[in-house]
Amino acid sequence: EKKIPPSRFVTDLSRGVTARSDKFLVWKWLGPLAKDYCIDLVKDSTAALQRLESLADRNEVDDSWFSISIDIVSLYDSLRHDLVLTAIDDAIDDCRPDWTQEFRIWFKQLIQLSFDS
Repeated sequence: EKKIPPSRFVTDLSRGVTARSDKFLVWKWLGPLAKDYCIDLVKDSTAALQRLESLADRNEVDDSWFSISIDIVSLYDSLRHDLVLTAIDDAIDDCRPDWTQEFRIWFKQLIQLSFDS
């Protein structure tokens, strides 16, 4: 019997109806928020390998570790929107307490628009 591995659709929305607002959202607010919230975030594979090498040099690497990779720049439709918005709420509370309630609502509505497009 043929086994089919789990899969998901990844859609290129670079030319979608919200492409310009998505890029602006990431450039202006979401990217900097993610960098401040995810203080151990690495930019790419090279940075991840350098970080692992640094940890290994200090004998801080455990053989039971698993490496994973996630792309937080692109808002894929396979993500659970409620969890994304909850994480964004937590990041805003933690890193941007000065953002007004009105701005937070607008910001999350723009993210929801991106999910819906």
